[in-house]
Amino acid sequence: MSRNETEWQNFAEDCDALIKAGNLNSVVAKIKDLTLAAIPRHVRAPIAKLCRRVGLINEGLKLLYPAIRGEAAFEIQPTAEETCEYAVLLSRNGSTEEALALLNGIDGAAHPEAYLYAAICEMALWNYATAVTKLEVYLSSGPNQYGRLIAGINLGASYLGVGRLEEAYRLLTTMIELARAQGAKRLTGNGLELRGQYFYRTGDVARAKQDLEDAAIVFGNSSGYDQLLTLKWGAILDSTVSLDPSPLIQVRQIAVERRHWETVREADLFALKIIFDQKKLDHLYYGSPMVGYRSWLRAQLPFEPSANFILGAANAPLKIDLRWGEIIEQGKVRTIGRKNLRLLRILFRDLYLPRNNGVLFASLYPEEYFNTHSSPLKIRQTLHRFRKWITANHLPLRLQFEPAGYRLTIEETCAVIFEPDGANDHMLTPELTEVEKYFSSWNAFGAADVEAATGLSRSSVQRILNKAVDINLVKKQGKGQATVYKIVTGGARSYLRRIAG
Repeated sequence: MSRNETEWQNFAEDCDALIKAGNLNSVVAKIKDLTLAAIPRHVRAPIAKLCRRVGLINEGLKLLYPAIRGEAAFEIQPTAEETCEYAVLLSRNGSTEEALALLNGIDGAAHPEAYLYAAICEMALWNYATAVTKLEVYLSSGPNQYGRLIAGINLGASYLGVGRLEEAYRLLTTMIELARAQGAKRLTGNGLELRGQYFYRTGDVARAKQDLEDAAIVFGNSSGYDQLLTLKWGAILDSTVSLDPSPLIQVRQIAVERRHWETVREADLFALKIIFDQKKLDHLYYGSPMVGYRSWLRAQLPFEPSANFILGAANAPLKIDLRWGEIIEQGKVRTIGRKNLRLLRILFRDLYLPRNNGVLFASLYPEEYFNTHSSPLKIRQTLHRFRKWITANHLPLRLQFEPAGYRLTIEETCAVIFEPDGANDHMLTPELTEVEKYFSSWNAFGAADVEAATGLSRSSVQRILNKAVDINLVKKQGKGQATVYKIVTGGARSYLRRIAG
């Protein structure tokens, strides 16, 4: 049944009220009853926003893709509202770089909501300092009360992220009062949970416990993300006070059952503060790829991660070396192909969070835009070939599909040697390895030669050559069209072995 303008407005307002009251499942049911293709364009952005707020990310992307990347975008330019909403949906899907590129192309002075959404993207990357700047700019633009509330809660979280604790406390206290006045139940709970973190970090156990208990009452007995956050911080508080990791172990198990892997990651960190284990620290550190998170982790613990990390037993009969792209078994060495090595590195990059379609696509095809219709198929085809390679080479690896994405695990007979800490920006990528092997016997070569040999675009080739110069793999000579490159024998590998210890 088609709806008129008033009916669509009523639908959006009803869903908004349900979300503010914490009734997310009711909104999910309402949206799933809709025929997405039949929704008129002028209401797609508001409906997509509702999708995002209740976790229906793919549905939101499908609604807005035609307006942003499809043929409709050439007929009618996408609005700032459509672009902003599509970008923040992309960030939730793992395509954060594409999301930020879209948001950075919007005139923030005319459409300040772009600052809000860009800040949310930065927070997902643990770039809290950048998020603080963008949120402060957005709040200075004079948003409506609910926009101020959303931004204020996120700014409070970002203040906590950069250690501006007193500013976080003052702002969160104001936002909690504002949320209560507006009847925004969910945001009230979010504010209480965040302020509970402030009290925990400043050593006020009683007030931390009170805020977390109040947040738990707000969220009730739901099994949602917000309720799990409250459980997590309650367990952190209890374990810290009692010096007993049991509450953290319990909440970790709940998080595993609910497949909330960031809570699993946090439970592991705070358990290390009670009972330290070097192997567990290394697993947490090397299994958490976000630079901001790694810095925060180091600040939380008086211990340092090891210079090198092996996943699995060091004496395993088969080793996969992500540093050099090699399989080592019974003294024999096999070279891993460029595409398979790239996939291995991507899939082992995060040992907690499965790699979803957005993350995989952005990592494998950085020059392409994510297409909610064709990109998942492209990923499935790529992973099908990867599975065939695993089987053909009798590798003790398992590629599993979970609701949140793909996870690669090892069997007892396998170990994976990770890239050394701090070397991710300098390692010989498969493309660099290919350049080294192909042109090692050449006296000199140009960018066009690399383009012809690899099949990559000129911009990708130039990026690869710039990195090759940076790590002393090649030497650059000449300028402009007369620029040529020469392989530096042993230069890059001696450098990498030095930093790998």
